[in-house]
Amino acid sequence: MLSYGHLALIASVGAREAVGSPGLNLSWAVTGLLFGGTALYLATFVYTRWTMFRLVSKTRLAAAGVVLGLLPTGHYLPALASLLELAAVVAVLNVVEHVRNAETGWRAALRRGN
Repeated sequence: MLSYGHLALIASVGAREAVGSPGLNLSWAVTGLLFGGTALYLATFVYTRWTMFRLVSKTRLAAAGVVLGLLPTGHYLPALASLLELAAVVAVLNVVEHVRNAETGWRAALRRGN
């Protein structure tokens, strides 16, 4: 949970622009920082997990790819829509990871006989 604090720093750039002018498009610089920064943030988790455990987080890698794929749309949509689009990707990632972790915990408990 603490690690998501870094994401708030990245989102604050887009939020500032979105709140100031929610109907206007983000500049390419802000779009690149917002979407590129979020993709880099997610990819850093993938790299860290690989370095520490030799495991690949496919969900975060996929989310980073989706965010990069959405980068061009971020410039053409209104600022608030771009921010919501990015937030939706991260929210879906969180739900998917939560469900996968819960299922893993349930399976482990069943194996132990709890």
